[in-house]
Parts: sequence; structure tokens; C-alpha cells
Amino acid sequence: MLDCEGYVNGFLRGEMMINFALRIGDIVAKLPDEEVEGVFQKLTEFQFKQNALLKTKERIINSQQYSEYIERNYEQWEMERINFWVSIYSKLGLPHIFGYNLRLDFNGNLFMALELSDYVEIPETYMLGVEKMKNVKDNKPVDGTIIGRVTEEELLKIIELQIQESALEAINLQCSSIEELDRFLARVERIHRLKFDVWLPICKKFNASHEWDLRCDYVTGDIYVVNYEDEYTPQQEKEEEHDIDEHESESE
Repeated sequence: MLDCEGYVNGFLRGEMMINFALRIGDIVAKLPDEEVEGVFQKLTEFQFKQNALLKTKERIINSQQYSEYIERNYEQWEMERINFWVSIYSKLGLPHIFGYNLRLDFNGNLFMALELSDYVEIPETYMLGVEKMKNVKDNKPVDGTIIGRVTEEELLKIIELQIQESALEAINLQCSSIEELDRFLARVERIHRLKFDVWLPICKKFNASHEWDLRCDYVTGDIYVVNYEDEYTPQQEKEEEHDIDEHESESE
């Protein structure tokens, strides 16, 4: 985990800095336990609003006026989101080198949501004797791993969620007023909230990161892991290292 205070102090003292690449999922800080619930709720609220706006914009056809209305709303929420992150950075003493591309899991870990295009400079003294930076996906099981089985009640909630999401994907929206658009936005937001309310307790129940991509077998109720959308997986990294070792052995 990145020693944020050490980073700032080291920078002010003029210590030798070294380049360090940050991957998607790398944990850079941890919120105090008493702060986690409030911050988590606030950040998920931003996520609900912005996801609803983006999804609604996808469904609108032939309406520049309503697309611009959505864009203005999105920009407003984005500004509020950035201001909120600024307050967190200030409170924790985090350097702004991370931009505003951090996410928070329900354990209070702040981690990279995007891979930085540039290397980050970190004090050389910090890297000496420190283990590899942890990643929220380091312990993610391989494809198809069953991590648990949901109850009948939980299964019905998952199926209902899937039905609502599928119905939403089939809609092409032709609005006749801003009020009609707002009603549709509210519907999309409710579905996003439902998805969160359904899956968060399941993640906690099976000690799975909310960032893992999980699926449910509707017949057996088994919850299993999929990795195909990951930018980074430990298994892939191990395979690449193995391929490099084999190539070096052949060269010798």
C-alpha cells in the first residue's frame, strides 16, 4: 500500500524518486473504518446518477435536445464527484497524481479504476524492502470458480434484476418532453440501485470483492467468477512470466 504521507514528505525533502507503474486494481490507500460507510454511500450515489444518465443517453433516438440535457446533468454530477474526491484527497494527504480515477470497495480500500498512462514517481526509500503493491484482484479465482450458493430468495431477486435489465436494453426512447425523460432516468436509476442492493450482500456473504465480475447459475443457484473483462488477472500474469522463463531457458 502506498505510504501517502511518506510520498509527500519525501517529495518536499527532495528525495530520489523512482518511476512506478500503477495497474488497474492497485490499492493506494485505505480509509479509516469509521469513514468507510459514509464515503462508500456517497460514491455509489454518484455512480447511480451517472450510470443512469449514460444508459438513458444510449436509449434516446433522434433527439439532440435531450442528449444535451443529459450531458449538462452529467457534467454537473461529475463536478460534484470531483469536488468530493478533492475533499478525500485533502483529508488523507493523497497526492493528486492519481487524478480522480480511484474507486472504493466496501472494505475501505481505495484502488485504481484506470491504468495510468504515465509512470508515478515514488520515493526510492519507500520501495526498499517493501512487498509488491497489493491489488483488489490478486486473490480473484480463475474462470468458472464457484464461490458459493445463494438462497431461493436471493436467486429470485437476481432473476428479477436480469429481467428488468433485459427489458431496459430493448427500449429505444422517443421523448416528447423533459418530464418524460426525467421519468425514464428515474427508472434506469432504480434498476442500478436494485443491482447494487442485490449483489452487494452476496459479495459480502462470500467475501468477494464488489469489483469481481460474478454470474449466477439460475438452475443451481451457484455463484461463479468470470475474468474475461479484466484488464489484469494474476493467472494471466503468471502465464506470461512462465512463457518468458521458457524463452530464456531456450536461449541459454
